[in-house]
This record gives sequence, C-alpha cells and structure tokens, in this order.
Amino acid sequence: MDKKEMIFNLYKDNVIVSKKFKDEMKEKYGFNAWEADDMFVRINNYQIKKYGGRLEFNNHTGLTKEESKYQNKLANQRENSRKHR
Repeated sequence: MDKKEMIFNLYKDNVIVSKKFKDEMKEKYGFNAWEADDMFVRINNYQIKKYGGRLEFNNHTGLTKEESKYQNKLANQRENSRKHR
C-alpha cells in the first residue's frame, strides 16, 4: 500500500483542522507543503462526497431544523422587544 493511500485511509473519517493537520503531515510523515495541502483537499472532498459536508466537532445542541428555526424566531422577538421599549 502506498504511503499516501495509507495516510488517507487513517484520516478520511476523522475531523481534521487545516493548520494542525498540515503541520502534522509535514513533521510526522515528511510531506512538503504541496503534498500536505493536496492530502487535506483530498480528505475534504471525500468527506463532502460521503457525508455531505466536512466533518466538524459536534457543537450543536441536537435540535432539528424546525426547532432551530423556532428558537431563532424567539430570539429575534426578544431582541426586537428590547429595542422598541
């Protein structure tokens, strides 16, 4: 198995942060800047194709789309009521 293919398979289903990932590729595996950037783009494209977007740390509250819209509507109403007092 090729070194780049092995690294791709290790990181493809994980959350990766651009700067940290590229620095790790350079230090740990001896990639140059272009190779690290290409690997980052390849992994991002794979995640977009498989998951419909980049994998990110789970910071959301677990609300559905409708619940999020409703919460946003309530927040806007509170803000506007404070402005017009």
